[in-house]
Amino acid sequence: MAKGYELLKEKVPEFQTRWKAVTILIGWILLFFMCILFFWWFDSFAWYTPLVSQSIVAVVCTGLAFAHMKNAEKYREKYDKRAYRNFFFHFIVPIFAT
Repeated sequence: MAKGYELLKEKVPEFQTRWKAVTILIGWILLFFMCILFFWWFDSFAWYTPLVSQSIVAVVCTGLAFAHMKNAEKYREKYDKRAYRNFFFHFIVPIFAT
């Protein structure tokens, strides 16, 4: 675990500062609670809506993963050394929150 976190700190420099890491964690928690709020709100409409809401989130996560895989090389060219950092914020945080 520590080795993985060290690699994450190297690739995402915001994790090298404690208050920035806490800010990232708070943002992730807020995104997580927004997902929970969406489920709570949407799932109250009918007996079948939990399946629909889970499908929506699964499609969004699959779309994010597919978008990254399809455009990974362009992403690296566009962001160069900051590609891993931007990948983390654009793809990993939303997928982990869901």
